[in-house]
Amino acid sequence: ADVLISSETRQNRDEISNLLSLHILNHVLTSRTRVQRHNRRIKDLTNSDENIADKNQLDDEEGDDKWRDQGYTRPKVLVLLPTRGTCWKFIKGMIEQLGD
Repeated sequence: ADVLISSETRQNRDEISNLLSLHILNHVLTSRTRVQRHNRRIKDLTNSDENIADKNQLDDEEGDDKWRDQGYTRPKVLVLLPTRGTCWKFIKGMIEQLGD
């Protein structure tokens, strides 16, 4: 578990919910940025014909975890909430924090 909060009360429930949603958004947006950066790097390496060493570098690194974010989408975050209403409020709060 990345975050475990065991001292939640009725008084601090909203603050904890906001903190958790910001933490989740940080994970999701960071991984999205990493995928975009890797896509750009792969595109640059495959499009450059004059630099054969870079293409060999791409082929050598294909097995590394560095490029594992390509292909099927893997879940980034799992949030377990007790009821549908709680889930709806949590997701609505995350959307509000994202803004437009």
